[in-house]
Amino acid sequence: MRSEDHPELHEEAARIETQEPSLRSGHKADAMRRGAASSVSQTRMAFLPPQRETPIVKSILQVLRFSRCLVWRNNTGGMKVGEDDEAADSARGRYVSFGLGTGSADIVGMTSKGRFFALEVKSETGRLTPEQRQWNLDVTARGGYVAMVRGPEAALRGLAQAEAGLPSPPVGQEP
Repeated sequence: MRSEDHPELHEEAARIETQEPSLRSGHKADAMRRGAASSVSQTRMAFLPPQRETPIVKSILQVLRFSRCLVWRNNTGGMKVGEDDEAADSARGRYVSFGLGTGSADIVGMTSKGRFFALEVKSETGRLTPEQRQWNLDVTARGGYVAMVRGPEAALRGLAQAEAGLPSPPVGQEP
C-alpha cells in the first residue's frame, strides 16, 4: 500500500492533528499558538511535564485502522496476582507479565501482504531505550519492519514502506 494511493488516510491524520495540536508541537508551542504571549505564561508553560505518548498512540491507531492492515496496541508490563488483595501481597501471589516482552513496540500489526510491522511511538523528545533498540534489531533481522514514529504521518509512511517490502529505517530514526 502506498500512502499516496490513500488520501483519506492523510486527511484523517491531518484531522486528528488539528483536533490535538499538542500531539506534534508540545504544550509550550501549542500555548504560544493560542496567544499566550506574556512572558509569565510562557515561563509557566516551560515547566509543564513533557507531552505523553498515549494520545499519540491513540491517534496513530485511529488512522491505521482505516488502512487494510491488522493493528494492535501492545501494552507491556506485569503485576503480582493472587486469590484476593491480601494474597497478592503474600507469598501465595504470583507475578504475571503481559505484552510481547521488554522493549517491544507500542503498536504491532500485519500489512495486507502479511508482513509483520511494529511502530515504537515517541513524544517529540522521547528516545529509545537499549531494550527497545535490541527488540528493533531482533525483529528487523527476521524480516519484520520496525520504525520509531512521532505522529500519524510518520506511521503512515512506515506502513507504506512495510507494505512495499522496504527495509526498516535505521534504529531510532523515523521513516
